[in-house]
Amino acid sequence: MRRPLALAVAAATSAYAAAPTRCDLVSQASASKCLDLALLDGSTLRVPSNTTRIPSTALNLCGIPGSTPPPTYIVYIVDQSTSMRPNIILPGAEDTSGWNGCNASVRTAPGTIEFHGYMVSVAAAGTTAATLAANCSVAGDPYSVRASTIQQAIRSQAAMEPTSAAAVVQFNGSILPPPPR
Repeated sequence: MRRPLALAVAAATSAYAAAPTRCDLVSQASASKCLDLALLDGSTLRVPSNTTRIPSTALNLCGIPGSTPPPTYIVYIVDQSTSMRPNIILPGAEDTSGWNGCNASVRTAPGTIEFHGYMVSVAAAGTTAATLAANCSVAGDPYSVRASTIQQAIRSQAAMEPTSAAAVVQFNGSILPPPPR
């Protein structure tokens, strides 16, 4: 039965203080060589007490020839309910905020406009963010990036690990394509 490899650094505190120079631990003289775990005697790799660091390029562990990593399985959970979508926006000098669920006291300009794929009303002139905060809820995804972010994550996962699998669980039952940019 194989036990996991454990690195045992058995240097006393005084040995660290007394170490006059840096002493790197390396697995082989050549960077192309690696430490074959199957050849270890036991499950512990003992590191000399005068070792002061293990460089990231110096300790190379051999893999099992012909092996491949297991596939990844990821479930993406996303809230795509109407609370994510704005129905009123407040244009600002640096940013535009999206709001929904506003009560009747919030005034809007006549008509609607398209905002990141959503048809929205624009808050009337003079309306402040404080007024909207008191009478509305902040839209969770006014720029419509949640769906496209999950779609990109799934594409990236498929490209990096073709044998992996992904699932999407949504609050409203479907991920719509992101609005055109």
